[in-house]
Amino acid sequence: GDIVLDIGCGIQALFLKQIQSKVSQGYGIDYDISRNYETGNLHFIKMRFENSLPFTDSYFDKITLLAVLEHIDPQ
Repeated sequence: GDIVLDIGCGIQALFLKQIQSKVSQGYGIDYDISRNYETGNLHFIKMRFENSLPFTDSYFDKITLLAVLEHIDPQ
């Protein structure tokens, strides 16, 4: 299965939970997550997006960004 990153997964991580059985690993990143944690093959990382991602280049097979852009302040 694929390794998937969901940027801005939200505290419920609904997308990753829906595809959990279809991926080898899923990673969710969001600043609203209360702490870093894992559940089965899903990994959740609390971080702000101005930081560098803690992964090597080409680590992920697929990257998603669902319903995130409308939450970004255009400054």
